[in-house]
Amino acid sequence: MTESISLIVKTGARENAVSELDGKLVVRVKAHREKGKANNAVLRILSEHLKVPVSSLSLVSGKTSSRKIVRVVQV
Repeated sequence: MTESISLIVKTGARENAVSELDGKLVVRVKAHREKGKANNAVLRILSEHLKVPVSSLSLVSGKTSSRKIVRVVQV
């Protein structure tokens, strides 16, 4: 089963957290936008929130944007 999730990402947060706003997940990460650190943190935090392995998540769009789409592949 494959599903796409729209995210809004906030970098440089005080703590890592996942919440919902207007039907989209908001992922707050401590990491800053440099060398993919924030994107890696987003996938790690989202995997913990969804209780799926990081390997089942992939960034579809929004590599350099705060609005991202992540694909979740579950077996």
